[in-house]
Amino acid sequence: MPARREPYETHAIKTFARELTAWRAHAGLSKIELAGLLGYTPQYIGQVERRKNIPSRKFAEDLDTFFKTNGLFLRLWGDIGDADDAAPPVAGFDEFMVVEAKASMHYTFENSVITGLFQTPEYAYAMMARGRREDEIQALVARRLGRQEILARKFPPRMDVVFDEYAIRRVIGSREITSNQLSRLAETAQLPNINLQIIPRDAGAYGGLGSALTVLCLDGGEEFAYFEPCDVGTLGLGKIGMLLSNPEVTRRCKRRFDFIRSAALPVGASLDLLREVQEEL
Repeated sequence: MPARREPYETHAIKTFARELTAWRAHAGLSKIELAGLLGYTPQYIGQVERRKNIPSRKFAEDLDTFFKTNGLFLRLWGDIGDADDAAPPVAGFDEFMVVEAKASMHYTFENSVITGLFQTPEYAYAMMARGRREDEIQALVARRLGRQEILARKFPPRMDVVFDEYAIRRVIGSREITSNQLSRLAETAQLPNINLQIIPRDAGAYGGLGSALTVLCLDGGEEFAYFEPCDVGTLGLGKIGMLLSNPEVTRRCKRRFDFIRSAALPVGASLDLLREVQEEL
């Protein structure tokens, strides 16, 4: 994930950066030395310490293993993105993030917006901004962007992603933000592990129309289906998402994804449509 010009100001990110600096200094290690021992770049270590980049879950786990901190950094990482009662967390989403980080195959359908794994910081900020304080927004954006670490792995997961055309046409934040987001999406779609397709708006009704869906497959054969959260705030429950591992459920969800994908344009035509929409903004 690219570093920001200005440091993040949330308490959780400050605490993680401060603890990282303290443990590294106590061990007598430079950023270059620690990076070499853990398998990261010195630039990344420096960015996290200066609060200009977000630590990933794997980075937190690696720090705990190396410094033998009994889970300190993983707990601090978990605090990044916590929201207060005004913005309750999505039930089931923490479990989804754990599975998402382990999955070797993703099937994703999104009908309303660009999904979080592909969002730019500005697009994510605009998605989170309404009705929240600045520190809440930054924490939620940091957590979302932190998930994108899986795309930069040496062996990233394979992803089959389908968007409804209305998802790429919806202006989020501003036309400039949305245009930059579509540019990022087009670049990401060039990666060899990603197949991106778009269902054109003239496709009419198609199987699965109406709600987003993600199916995650692990190397060991276990599969999970995640349904995007529904708002039940009027019941005092915030937002609820569902992560299910029932084999019959995941089988039906994969079949539904196949029905959805059958209505989409081929990969090449989908990229052409993506660029066409960007030029119209």
